[in-house]
Amino acid sequence: IIVQLYESVDPHFQKSAQEYIQNLQKQQYAWDLAPQLLASQLLGWIVRLSGGSNVVVTKLCLALTAYAIQAVPDIWSNFIPDFFEMLHSGVIAAQSQGQSLFFELPLLEFLTVVPEEVLRADLIGERK
Repeated sequence: IIVQLYESVDPHFQKSAQEYIQNLQKQQYAWDLAPQLLASQLLGWIVRLSGGSNVVVTKLCLALTAYAIQAVPDIWSNFIPDFFEMLHSGVIAAQSQGQSLFFELPLLEFLTVVPEEVLRADLIGERK
């Protein structure tokens, strides 16, 4: 809806879309949805770019890991198994559409950056 808001030339549509977004921001479920969308989008890009530049995949894995460290345990308690499942599902879906993607490379990259980032993170109490 945000893309439609900015791309539409109809002022009535823009006004109604803007009101919808403003009302959505006032709802608690919208703020609960945002972290899930962030993780999903990052993972989606990791899957899409898994056959491309390792530098980009590494940066995306770093971003996902940084988010996951902040989200544990409240929002995303099982981020490593969840990442594995989501990556596998994404690659299988892409392969079924004829795309040649590799599961192992982004998985290896993710499993490499997670311990490095956990050691660097400033974790307090039970989050360690």
